[in-house]
Amino acid sequence: MAKGAEFLTEPIDRKAELRCYLRDPDGYLIEVGQATGLLRGVFADR
Repeated sequence: MAKGAEFLTEPIDRKAELRCYLRDPDGYLIEVGQATGLLRGVFADR
């Protein structure tokens, strides 16, 4: 039986970063983020 993560959100673009949330097969909440604008001086939306 294959196990996989369940994405809870689509990627959220907060200007300085992309972020999404998922739940793993054991029920843990995982937050994944990628910095995309910080090096250019762009800060995230609140």
